[in-house]
Amino acid sequence: MHTKKKVLIIEDDEDTSDLLVFETKQLKLRVVNTSDILPVSAIEEMSPDLIITDHYVNGKLGGDFCLALKSNLLTHKIPIILLSAATGLAQIAADCHADAFLEKPFNLSELENLINTFLQPVI
Repeated sequence: MHTKKKVLIIEDDEDTSDLLVFETKQLKLRVVNTSDILPVSAIEEMSPDLIITDHYVNGKLGGDFCLALKSNLLTHKIPIILLSAATGLAQIAADCHADAFLEKPFNLSELENLINTFLQPVI
């Protein structure tokens, strides 16, 4: 029996969060959902297989969070998808070493393709 891959979704907009959770569950993945950026130590403990985070979360920057994770020996290999409607998202993603980015509003098939790029579907 395969263990479901775990995806951490960090999004403070309820509608976007609901959409991300729904789409991720459709892909038969375990979802941990939060509306605030977590400490790096919590990510180390949780050990998600993928993180999808908004760039602006409750006054904090997902890019800073991403850079902190990519600078940490225990979390640097976790793929991170940065979401935002911010202009210059490609540069923000490059600066924080995000593995991918998705501009809002995003297409669900784009999201699904990105998730599948990082997580091979569980059979």
